[in-house]
Amino acid sequence: MANLTVSVPEEMKARMDNHPEINWSEVARQCFASKLQEYERGEEKGEYVKMLERALSPIDEKIETEIKSVKEAEIARFTKRWGKPTGQFDVNEKPFVFLSKKFSLVPLTGKVKAIEVANHKDSEKLYTWSNPNLDAWNRDMKSIIEAFQSIGFAVGERELTSDDVQVYLFPDQTKGQARENTRNLLQRYAIFGLFAFDEEDIAYLGHREEKRK
Repeated sequence: MANLTVSVPEEMKARMDNHPEINWSEVARQCFASKLQEYERGEEKGEYVKMLERALSPIDEKIETEIKSVKEAEIARFTKRWGKPTGQFDVNEKPFVFLSKKFSLVPLTGKVKAIEVANHKDSEKLYTWSNPNLDAWNRDMKSIIEAFQSIGFAVGERELTSDDVQVYLFPDQTKGQARENTRNLLQRYAIFGLFAFDEEDIAYLGHREEKRK
């Protein structure tokens, strides 16, 4: 079998490394085979089919231009608020790009608190939120809640699903490890996430655990 070297951006390589269970060589072979079949089918197209496709291509180009414009505007908006995104990938719905940013805040006690924010429209409508149980959070978290409220964000709690727990509590583990640790944790505890959100973005502030009865 012949060998082929493929170059990918460093950010993509890092994301790929988070999924060692995937055979990326096989994924690449399947993509190459699919693209070859697509071109080979194209060679069999009749003259009128090719003419129709050429007539439609300006429409496709216009759509692509509009999508690119929306994406660029969203990236500019997000960057102005939070700084350059640390995570980014394309999505099928407006604004056609998912953006995330990890940063740190230092509350009054001086202990660094990691925050993760993402562009997520209408978060208030998509989930059922409860008012934060302030007695369950420490002084640092209370000050962070007040800070987000001071810039116009709502703050709410919701019980995290299994998928949420894997994403927020075990982001650096393999999929198998995260799934196993999540299963063990949820057998003993209900996990509540604390979020700040407005119409454009949502920030994960932290979580608390309640022992199951």
